[in-house]
Amino acid sequence: RGRSGTVYCAYEIFNGKMNYIEAIDIVNRLRSPKNMCITIPSQKRFLQYFQYFCKCGKPERKSILIKKIE
Repeated sequence: RGRSGTVYCAYEIFNGKMNYIEAIDIVNRLRSPKNMCITIPSQKRFLQYFQYFCKCGKPERKSILIKKIE
């Protein structure tokens, strides 16, 4: 439940129309009579990460070299 709502929120975030909290609130109010469309923590977390990605770009990856494991 909430997969299409999550995609809609991501679309609105990507277009810069709203932040992830506003997007979740709107989807919950419009799509569910009990305001329970997007409630799963992983969906909310994804939208928060997606918003960061849209604003700041892809995080830099750093490689490490493991020389010895004891």
